[in-house]
Amino acid sequence: GDLKSSMVTFFMVIAGGVDWWEVMEPVVTVSEFYEPLFLMYVFVMYFGVLNVVVGAFVTTATDIAAKDRDAVVKRELAQMMNVTKRIRTFFQEADKDGS
Repeated sequence: GDLKSSMVTFFMVIAGGVDWWEVMEPVVTVSEFYEPLFLMYVFVMYFGVLNVVVGAFVTTATDIAAKDRDAVVKRELAQMMNVTKRIRTFFQEADKDGS
């Protein structure tokens, strides 16, 4: 095939669109030299590149979760300070004679 169909096939191999063995069989009939090259491509893409991409997504999700957690803590502290202020005001108003 042409370069475009080869690129699409390689993408389909790593994305689960086609089983890599189905692609490797015709490649091996051309020359057995290409079999280890194809296997190396599959290995590097699965365990190298895709792990980096997944790691980037996990890191981003963790950062977003941490920011959400910080926002929740800030909101809870603000609410606690507000309640504390209201309670202090209540008792100060209740203690008219200063006892």
